[in-house]
Amino acid sequence: MNLILRFVWLLLTLPFIPKEPVLKVWKKKFRAWPHDCDINLHLTNSRYWSFADLARTYSLARLGVLRKMLKKKWAVVVQSQEITFLRQVNPFQRIWVETELIYWDEKDFYIEHHFVSSNALHAKGLIRGLFMQGRNVIPTEEVLELAGIDQTAPPEPDSVKTWKKHLEQKKKDSQ
Repeated sequence: MNLILRFVWLLLTLPFIPKEPVLKVWKKKFRAWPHDCDINLHLTNSRYWSFADLARTYSLARLGVLRKMLKKKWAVVVQSQEITFLRQVNPFQRIWVETELIYWDEKDFYIEHHFVSSNALHAKGLIRGLFMQGRNVIPTEEVLELAGIDQTAPPEPDSVKTWKKHLEQKKKDSQ
């Protein structure tokens, strides 16, 4: 199924997606169709991020915050992302994208995606994003309140600390 069809399908199923306003690992199933694959006959690199986008949208719906944020005209903006490919995904292979919010600070959310099949981890991605309304950043506290989540951030993982340092160095190098 083409990405636009997958997105439309997700939108059509939103009213039927059960809400669970708790932080957990959300799992969304996909299949690698031949048009999702590249010349090497495995899932093309860009499809991982497309599947991750759909998985995050699904997670927001499961959390019960998607409609609320759309009503407020909030947008989710990905600031940075990185991925490590471990094993290829073959045509017709079924995979799950496991999405987990692993850390947050006053404005940014850090989300980890695991791309798994029934027997292996195929890729692992990390995303830093935030919520915006127009050009204004929505504070994390306000987003969590909208989602009905009343908890403090988990301890900052070493992977996030290292990645933040790397991103800061990139900013310095670009000036």
